[in-house]
Amino acid sequence: MNAQLDVRTVVLIVLGITAGYLAYHSPEVGIALMVGFSAASLLHLLLKDSGGEE
Repeated sequence: MNAQLDVRTVVLIVLGITAGYLAYHSPEVGIALMVGFSAASLLHLLLKDSGGEE
């Protein structure tokens, strides 16, 4: 298997590890991260379909 990771993937992995570490040590931060991640994911899904192409 000769697959290379792009910068975006590495950044997402590092952010995921950091978020997991923070959530493990401080549940309050984990709850805030989950709410923020959920809102960002929902906005991404809603705006992805409204690209404006007809």
